[in-house]
Amino acid sequence: MLVHDAFGNIISSIDEVSATNILQENRALFEAGFRQAGWPRFWGGSFEEAQRYLLERRIRGFELCASIGMSGWVLSQEMVIEG
Repeated sequence: MLVHDAFGNIISSIDEVSATNILQENRALFEAGFRQAGWPRFWGGSFEEAQRYLLERRIRGFELCASIGMSGWVLSQEMVIEG
């Protein structure tokens, strides 16, 4: 989930964090209706089910910061930085 995209951001940092921490920190967003809209699919009905899904698939969490306002996080099995 990314917010405040300025459509030309320069990412200043990407930090790996625990996917389950992202899940916990954003639990209210998931429970507030994102799952009713079909996002994210791993939110099967409970926090515990979602946490188990992330752990079983070795999903990693990444927090992004950009030069102009944008911030957010990504859940993924891997990340590749190309320069």
